[in-house]
Amino acid sequence: MDTPLKLARLRRKMTQTAAAEMVGITRSHFGRMEAGGAKPSTPVAKRLVAVFTELTRDQVLFPEDYVKPPVAAPRMPVQSVRAEA
Repeated sequence: MDTPLKLARLRRKMTQTAAAEMVGITRSHFGRMEAGGAKPSTPVAKRLVAVFTELTRDQVLFPEDYVKPPVAAPRMPVQSVRAEA
């Protein structure tokens, strides 16, 4: 899932480790938040917004509201193959 936090980090070409150090949390905690599996506390959310200035507090606290659903590949028509007699 490409959350706003992950997209912001990738735009800056940062590793999760570097981003986590800037925010003052562990890499594993940053990774869980980036994947949408953990919510940051209010102090951590404030630090994330301070580091990633392009993000809003809501994008950090409620990433599921900002994730675009995956786009399905277009379906190709199936052509029937007839056996020649």
